[in-house]
Amino acid sequence: MLLDRKKDLVKLQAGEYVSLAKVETSLKLCSLIDNLCLYADSSKMFTVALVVPNRKNLEALAQVIGIANDVHWPELCDHLAIEKEVLSQLQAHGLKSNYCFFLFLIRIIFLQLI
Repeated sequence: MLLDRKKDLVKLQAGEYVSLAKVETSLKLCSLIDNLCLYADSSKMFTVALVVPNRKNLEALAQVIGIANDVHWPELCDHLAIEKEVLSQLQAHGLKSNYCFFLFLIRIIFLQLI
C-alpha cells in the first residue's frame, strides 16, 4: 500500500523543477482551499491541482463576482467564472509565497465533497 508520493521533486517539460509538497503547503494557506493535491507529469509543461474548496468561502466569492444565489454547489464548482477566479487568487497567493505559479498552474479541478 502506497501512502505518499514516490517522488516529490518533478522536472517539467520546460525544465522547471517543482517541489509538489512545498507548493501544496503554500496553497493550502489560501482561504478558498480546504485541501488539495498537486500532480505533475514530466512530459507536460504544467501541473494540475485537485482542489477541495472551502464551501463557505467559495459561496461568498460567488456572490462577490455576481453568481446567483440559486446556483447549487455542484454547478458552482463547475462554473467557469469560479474556476478562473480561484485560479487567479491561487496564482496571486503563489506569487506572495515566492512561487511562480503562473508558470505551471494552469488548471484546477474541484473535488465536490458532500
